[in-house]
Amino acid sequence: MALRTRLEQRNIHSARDRVRHYLILNADASGRKVVLSRSLKDLAAEMGLTHEALYRTLARMVAEGEIERRSGVIHLVKTGV
Repeated sequence: MALRTRLEQRNIHSARDRVRHYLILNADASGRKVVLSRSLKDLAAEMGLTHEALYRTLARMVAEGEIERRSGVIHLVKTGV
């Protein structure tokens, strides 16, 4: 199941859409909080992104109010994310 999810994720071309996909699949029961259990570099590799692309994408999402980041936790702010 995990392998299928990773393959599906790698078929998503947009870095932002890959990050959204990851966040939605890994959110807690409320659907609003994702606790990161590994480094962003490791997460980028798992998603098939460079760590620079992941950092830029997360920064853009924060700037646009889509997410909030706090030490090892990402909060989904906008609905429909």
